[in-house]
Amino acid sequence: MNGITILENLTELGQIILFLWSYAFYWRLVKTKRERKLSLYERVLKFFVMFGLISWGGVSYRALVLWA
Repeated sequence: MNGITILENLTELGQIILFLWSYAFYWRLVKTKRERKLSLYERVLKFFVMFGLISWGGVSYRALVLWA
């Protein structure tokens, strides 16, 4: 079962990296918004990045509650 443990650890690490990258990307879009008006593409991208972060957090929380 050691192989499964390694995969679980890599998956957790990947999720943490994805979360931090998404937050940094969102923050960059907010910073750009202060300098100039965002294009339609950037506004849609900003919405979906934040939606993804919030939904990932909600799904993870609910999965932990059901698991416990």
